[in-house]
Amino acid sequence: GEQMRISYWSPARDEVGERSILPRQVFTDRGEWYVTADDERSGEIRIFRIDRIEAIVPTGRHPEPLDRPLPVPGEWFTDGASARVTLRLAPEARWVVERYPFDEVGEPDADGWVVATLAVVSEPWFTRTLVRLGAHCEVVSPNDWAERSRAAAARVLDRYRRS
Repeated sequence: GEQMRISYWSPARDEVGERSILPRQVFTDRGEWYVTADDERSGEIRIFRIDRIEAIVPTGRHPEPLDRPLPVPGEWFTDGASARVTLRLAPEARWVVERYPFDEVGEPDADGWVVATLAVVSEPWFTRTLVRLGAHCEVVSPNDWAERSRAAAARVLDRYRRS
């Protein structure tokens, strides 16, 4: 019931920020530990990966929890609020389905590629992930996400050429 001040690394922005949270539940999913908490900055219930918390300091404050239902652990992307993207992943890229929550993952084809659908809650994170996967990943749908990934790769290539 005590509010905590945390330094939290956000992979979407690749930066550490300060947050005040009121922890509500702790759970594990796909080998990672998470805390569901009332986030003072957003005024919403948020889920934070515990290994991304770099520092934690009790505030001494005991605010009332938000009067909203907590998400079911492991199902926080199932509310339909996030965009869904379907990817085709080579065997070298299959680590993605083990690391991030996917709605569904198909059976491997004859070459070992799988088709998987995931929620995208951060466009910067998603485009960085696609650039990192390179030729080992294809965006199946929707088409505008495929174009976003091509544009991100072009920006990286342009920056590389200028250096």
